[in-house]
Amino acid sequence: MAFATIGTTGIADDAVTSAKVAPGVVDTEAQPNQAPIMINGDMAVAQYGTSNTNFSNATLVVDRIKGIANGLGSSGSVLTGSQVSDGPTGFEKSFKLEVTSAGGLDSADNRFAIETKFEHQDVSKFFDNNAMTLSFYVKSSLADTFAVGVSRNNQNTSSGGNLYIANYTISSANTWQQVVINIPTSSTTTGETANATGVSLEWFLDIKSGGSRTGASLGWNDTTTAVQINSAAADNGFFNATNTWFITGVQLEVGTFTSSTLPPFKHESFGDNLARCQRYFLNYAEGSGKMVGMAASYSSSEVVVMHNFPTPMRTAPTLSINTGSSYYSHGEAGSVESITGTNISIDRAHGNGAQLLLTSMSANSGDGGFLYTGHGSSKISYTAEL
Repeated sequence: MAFATIGTTGIADDAVTSAKVAPGVVDTEAQPNQAPIMINGDMAVAQYGTSNTNFSNATLVVDRIKGIANGLGSSGSVLTGSQVSDGPTGFEKSFKLEVTSAGGLDSADNRFAIETKFEHQDVSKFFDNNAMTLSFYVKSSLADTFAVGVSRNNQNTSSGGNLYIANYTISSANTWQQVVINIPTSSTTTGETANATGVSLEWFLDIKSGGSRTGASLGWNDTTTAVQINSAAADNGFFNATNTWFITGVQLEVGTFTSSTLPPFKHESFGDNLARCQRYFLNYAEGSGKMVGMAASYSSSEVVVMHNFPTPMRTAPTLSINTGSSYYSHGEAGSVESITGTNISIDRAHGNGAQLLLTSMSANSGDGGFLYTGHGSSKISYTAEL
């Protein structure tokens, strides 16, 4: 097969100039390795489970998306958060919040928001003295005004504020729409720990007025006070009825864009997306018959199990384990011992791995063995969330 060649005679000496591509238009610093700044913006990864019928404060379903709540208790509001197969063109999944039992917010300043956080070392360099653009697809049964906030940790509040507030309006109920929000330049942050929270995004579903949290101006605010949102987005009645709210396609870009100039959403492979999520939460073993790890009997009553994490976690994680009769089994030298899981704990851990300690065992000191799950509800996971 003959291959054509591209000669230089067809390109004039001055055909490609610096005027064609302005400085800064192609920014290789903006998104290292071409990965999106937002992790799991397409809501594809749900290690916590696909549904939680008591979604509230600090609750997660879809990875990197957390509930922030107060004042839902005595009002009777009950929420379900779930990953669903519903999205605009180009997106298979979204996060859905549903008011399954209406009741409203209890009193002034009570609020509910959906939040995602970013490490300082990952995003602050983008926000420092750069304009940013936040975009997302949203759908709700309530056609009303909502607020979204961009919070910078340890921001120098004397030079620009540390919370950017914007309002957006659901113009048509139960219809997907894209929201594009331009975030003006903010000042450089100081004194932040590299793997601590640098930036938080909060989608406020509602804040009850009458207190100190609804007087924020649109734009950058100094949150040394309790002000959080603009009054136009307060008391929209989201929790007064069985409403729904969906979100997907969340992206952050360096620069100022409109809906027509916004760069395309960067879809990662599921494996790459999952690996980035596992820095904060690792669902190590779930369900029956899953290998947890190789074991070694430290003594006749203590057994250790070593775990190497598939990706480095943000910090030394905490252990979460479901417990129950015969939830786990330890095998060695032809014998199997059933255990509940209450005697499994972290002995030591760091970002790359952990050592589990099993106590009150009937083991043979010095023997090797293994630990595996024995029940459909068995689950061992590690958490290093921001």
